[in-house]
Amino acid sequence: MNLFKISPAKLHVADSILRLQFLSYQVEAAIVGFPDLPPCEDTVTSIMESGETFIGAYIGADLVGAISYKIEDNYIDIYRLMVHPEHFRKGIGQSLLRNVIGTYPSKHSYVFTGSENTPAINLYTSHGFHPTHEKEVTPGMFLTRLERSTSEAN
Repeated sequence: MNLFKISPAKLHVADSILRLQFLSYQVEAAIVGFPDLPPCEDTVTSIMESGETFIGAYIGADLVGAISYKIEDNYIDIYRLMVHPEHFRKGIGQSLLRNVIGTYPSKHSYVFTGSENTPAINLYTSHGFHPTHEKEVTPGMFLTRLERSTSEAN
């Protein structure tokens, strides 16, 4: 597996990200019992115009995982972390997360994930993230914010 910074401004790249995102977030939607997750409603245009930095994980020519983020003040705001369902539990999400955190060791990080998404919460907590609060974004749908300070171990 190789990690590369990828440009969502390129149509074919945005299309690949969108296809991967749809497959990955369909799994999360099933886990949390909420089929209308916002990432499932993205378009190629919204990916292209997101303003996010994307890192892609490739096996050969296939995009099998990606993470996106923005740097805001002293924080890394992680927007998306996705892995193709055929490649779950192979360390791809771990590698992507480690790459971003390692690139900006002096910055704090935060992310939101579905409160019922135990695999995602376990991934983040294994990298030093701690739940800080939960919010209801629509009736019955809760997100947990997790934060990681720069003093946390990988």
